[in-house]
Amino acid sequence: MHNFHQTTELCNRLWTGSARASAYSRRAGLKNPRRTLHWSIVVPLLLCLVGLTNCAGGGGSSQQEVSNTGSEGTIGTPNVAPNSVTAGIPQVVTITSQISDSSLTAGSVNLQRLDHRRNVIVLGTMHDDGLNGDAVAGDHIYTVQTTFFEDTPDSIMLRVAAAFKGQLIQGYSRLAYLNASSAESVG
Repeated sequence: MHNFHQTTELCNRLWTGSARASAYSRRAGLKNPRRTLHWSIVVPLLLCLVGLTNCAGGGGSSQQEVSNTGSEGTIGTPNVAPNSVTAGIPQVVTITSQISDSSLTAGSVNLQRLDHRRNVIVLGTMHDDGLNGDAVAGDHIYTVQTTFFEDTPDSIMLRVAAAFKGQLIQGYSRLAYLNASSAESVG
């Protein structure tokens, strides 16, 4: 059985994708670490995911260190322009969100669409480089332009996701909505 420090170190190594995780698990006495996941890895890893164990190492338990605390305030609510499209007609929509947190991981800002079951579809990477619809490079306003073609009228849930240094899970913005209306209700 692993002690807390071994478990958190292994959890950290698994999350960072370290090639040493396999060697570490062998040294810790796990057999065939590449072929099967031993329960002593899976259980602590699941506890890390739900925030019941401090995955940052050390000791004790701290929800703060593994949760998204503060991320919702860090990622601005997406601005969707235009905020409605006509069903059956493809239309380019520009989505922007302000992220001024200095711990943002470069290249990690994505626009996500959530279906009614909350399944996530990544629609594209958002940029702050002054290209592809982004107005000003380096202004901390991330932008993506994407084409929506909706078959039927619906309300489309969108959010921005981003990774931050020192956090195991992504941060998310509040939901923004794009309305797809029928041609009859528009004209």
